[in-house]
Formats: sequence, structure tokens, C-alpha cells
Amino acid sequence: MIRLTRPPLSTVLPDAAAQARLAARIAKAAKLPANAKKITSRWNSFVAGRGLDKSIGPTLCRAVRAVAWEKCASCEAPKAATVDHFWPKSLYPQRMFVWDNLFPACRDCNSEKRAEFPLDAGRPVLLNPVDDEPLDHFRWDHVTGECSYAPTDRRAQETHRGFALDRLKAERLHKLSNLRGFFTLIERGERSATTLSLLRAELDPTRPYLGIVRSYLLFPPNDDEARLVRAAVAAVPDIVAWTAAGERLVGQVSK
Repeated sequence: MIRLTRPPLSTVLPDAAAQARLAARIAKAAKLPANAKKITSRWNSFVAGRGLDKSIGPTLCRAVRAVAWEKCASCEAPKAATVDHFWPKSLYPQRMFVWDNLFPACRDCNSEKRAEFPLDAGRPVLLNPVDDEPLDHFRWDHVTGECSYAPTDRRAQETHRGFALDRLKAERLHKLSNLRGFFTLIERGERSATTLSLLRAELDPTRPYLGIVRSYLLFPPNDDEARLVRAAVAAVPDIVAWTAAGERLVGQVSK
């Protein structure tokens, strides 16, 4: 999971008439009780583009996938196959078509989360990657690839459990191994155009499993790893621009 930025609905759906039709669909959905049988069929119809507002559903689904660069918003697996609801549509049908409630999801994360949605004083416990910075709540272990967090952080705990975030450990560790390899080459003086182009591609937001990379860059696990990060960034300052760690990374490596 990495921090995401969602464009406003007016950018995604600039036509006022289309916005009005979406609002009408939202108002109609709000009349459905929780767990109503019609919820699934109405959502499927929306996604498939059936009905008078047939272009709106596919347009929003494409835009939702673009928010996370076609990846799952939770585990970062590539080619997210579904659009999921942060507030589950079965329990909150009034939010079923709301733009801010839609996220791209792989089938595994969608299946793991299901309709579980713990609240604390009426607020969601699960982390929302648009509203929350995941690295404020958990790290990725550089040895195991697992999600680690303070035992007192309920939000991290529920997010970890709700999406089974320890899946894909091998993929995350492979991603981190690649990054370390590039940094070691750079430290040794290998800074050819090919090497830097490959490193930039490795850090591109469209690539999967960047959470462990950002965790490693911002919070190196030991002094040797911290030295390697500082050396790489000092030699190739563009690394800061290539990663969404951005200004936070500058502050870390200057210490």
C-alpha cells in the first residue's frame, strides 16, 4: 500500500449532465437497505455501462484504475481486476457510486476484505491510501517482506489483517533486492545512462510493490543500509524526484 492522489470528480466527469445522472443514481441507491439483493445487480449494470447513463460507469472505473496506475490500491499487485468500495456497498449502498469511495483492487484483496469494515466512533479503522499515509502506520520488513507495525496501532493491525498484506512477500523482497543492487552499482561508480534508466523505471509509480521501496528509503533498517541509501542519493540526486518519498527522503538522507 502506498499513498495515492485522487483527482476531483469534476476532472474525471466534467460534463454537468453526466454529473447530474450520477447524482440521481446515487440518490436512488441511497433508498436501498443494507444487503438488499438489488445492490449487486445495480453495481454490475453500472460497471457494464447498461442503462441511460451507460458511459458513466466505465468512465469512472477507468479513472479509478488510473488513480493507482492500474495496480491494486492495497497490495500493489499489477493489473487490478476489480473496482472495490472502501465503505462496502453491501452495508452502505448509499456510497455505492460515490467517486471517493471507489478503489482499484485485485481479486484477492477484494475477497479478503469482503464486507468487514470496523469503525471507531463512526470513523473507518482501515487505512484509506488517499487520506492516510501508510508509512505513518507500518513498515515493510527488509528481511521477510512482511508488514510490521506497533501492536498498539489498531488501524495498521486491522488493515494488515483485512487485506492479508503479508501476501506477495517474495515479490516485495525481489523488488527490494533489485533496488539494493542498483544502489550498490552506483556506490561503486557505475552510473551509465543504461543503469540510471533502469533504476528510474524500477522506481516508476506504475511499477508494483513500491511500498517496501519507500519504506526502505525513508527508514533504512540499519546503519549499513542507511549509508548505502545516502551514498546512492548523493551520487544520483534524481532518485529523490523519481520516488514519491520526495521531500521526506531529502530530510532522511541529510541526517
